[in-house]
Amino acid sequence: MARRPMKTRPSIIRAVIGCLRFLAGFQPPENTPDPRQYQGACEPHLYHCRACGALAATVTLVRPGQPDPRRTPELGMVPSEHTILSVDARHPSSTALFPSQINAVINALEIGTEAALYNVDPEFTPFWCPRCQASYCREHYESWPVLEGGHFDCLMGICAQGHKRVLWD
Repeated sequence: MARRPMKTRPSIIRAVIGCLRFLAGFQPPENTPDPRQYQGACEPHLYHCRACGALAATVTLVRPGQPDPRRTPELGMVPSEHTILSVDARHPSSTALFPSQINAVINALEIGTEAALYNVDPEFTPFWCPRCQASYCREHYESWPVLEGGHFDCLMGICAQGHKRVLWD
């Protein structure tokens, strides 16, 4: 007995794709700012250590569909449909931004100070001490994980001047 090919209705396919996008946290493109707003914000922003002058961090705003500079193509990373804030510092991170954060991050990067980016979200500047108003490199910003009940709770840091803060929660 020959099997007949299965017919798939386009509406079912669209529904499945919609469910997958929802589960993956997909944000529709209309929630992202006009690409002209990104102009200089997508250039890497370099921050240097107050103690030694070495590079403390590189912060890059990555447009949707563009590769994250921290991730290599060998890892098979597909460019995100989200706007990403890529922070290459002692504790590197790539954060998918909420649409409500994008303009604030663009403005902070245009201002060009660590304080402006810290004011958007302290986790975007794990290399910066708000009390010193200074950036520090890997050698001058100590950090350690805090465990609660045997599980990761947060990442604490202490700058070269002895100021403690939560770097990542």
